[in-house]
Amino acid sequence: MAKLENCSTCGNATSENAKLCPSCGEPLAEGWATQKNKKGSAKDPKKSSGRAKFLAIVAGVFIVIFLNPSEEKKLEKLKAENPTQLQALTEQRKIANQEKIEDGVAATQMWGTADTVNRRTCPSTKCGVVGKLFFRESAKLLETKNGWGRITKYYDASCSGGRSQYVDSGHADCVASNGIKNGQFAEWVKLSFLSEKQPADPSSGAIGTAKLIAQSDDFRHYETEFVSAAEILMASKKCTAKDFINEGGWVASSNKGKEIYFIYCEGGSKRIYLDVSTGRTFE
Repeated sequence: MAKLENCSTCGNATSENAKLCPSCGEPLAEGWATQKNKKGSAKDPKKSSGRAKFLAIVAGVFIVIFLNPSEEKKLEKLKAENPTQLQALTEQRKIANQEKIEDGVAATQMWGTADTVNRRTCPSTKCGVVGKLFFRESAKLLETKNGWGRITKYYDASCSGGRSQYVDSGHADCVASNGIKNGQFAEWVKLSFLSEKQPADPSSGAIGTAKLIAQSDDFRHYETEFVSAAEILMASKKCTAKDFINEGGWVASSNKGKEIYFIYCEGGSKRIYLDVSTGRTFE
């Protein structure tokens, strides 16, 4: 039976009859094991193994550089045959590179300072609105431009028929002038409505009925009106303290008017509205 000896190059066990080392591919002359033993023990396996890894890396780089088509040639060919596709590819790479930078750099933690701020598809009031940033809501500032801040990464705009399905109001066209490139956009808000310091919680010292409705929309503006209406409703048994606790407070109506708020009572089965300008409640 053939004996096993350590390869002089990589240090791995190899048959004394082998012509090539199965681990590193080093050619082995006839009688190599006997000659090695005469010269002394095998090389330090750790050092030899490191050399083998280095050779493997060099070989890999050689294959990538010399056997694969040149990236530059690919781009030149694309430029000549399909410039539109090249432009799209370039934009996608820009977005990808920007996201890599964002992943490696800590974003600045910011907070909304206004009751509501429009989130837009680009840094301009001419761009579409895709949502709201609320008072004391957190946001990560990733980029600034002309008094605006980008608070999200680029993501799919869900374009259908040339229009973004995410736009709630305003300009919805999936075009570069609306901040939508290659079907993607990010959300922008005005920097004047952002702060690195979170605004104080206006409900932090609330007690009694005020504590029950402390999570109401615009609590800091209409605390008195909210408390008064809640106490009247509880006194008339139309609502209970549990209703206000479950709901968290009054909610701004999106279709009844700017100063109209509502609450669900009777276990969530009845919606009651409040007009803060008059104090009137109605169903």
